[in-house]
Amino acid sequence: MLQALTKSENEVVKLKAQGYLEKEIADLRCVSIHTVKTQVKRAIQKASAKSSYHLIAKYAAVHPELFKTMIAVMFLSIQSIVMFGDYTDDYRKPTKQKTHKVYRTRVRRKN
Repeated sequence: MLQALTKSENEVVKLKAQGYLEKEIADLRCVSIHTVKTQVKRAIQKASAKSSYHLIAKYAAVHPELFKTMIAVMFLSIQSIVMFGDYTDDYRKPTKQKTHKVYRTRVRRKN
């Protein structure tokens, strides 16, 4: 499964599991982003994963010591956002309100 990965594929999967974007991985490793995408695609095939998320989940299952600190960091960052951040702002794109047209029907008078 994950033992069949090459050294570079394993490093890319590790960085992707740590939350790096493919562009950031390419910059860190001084390679093209297409090389990183190819390595991720081959790692998915070799690990018999359905997606990159499934690949990361398999990697986390094999390397739990790597993710213990990450869980603590994520918890502390979420807690600091809730305690100190102004999370009441709504940054979503405003939607247009629908206006309801009133259709008037003419009443015909009978002679």
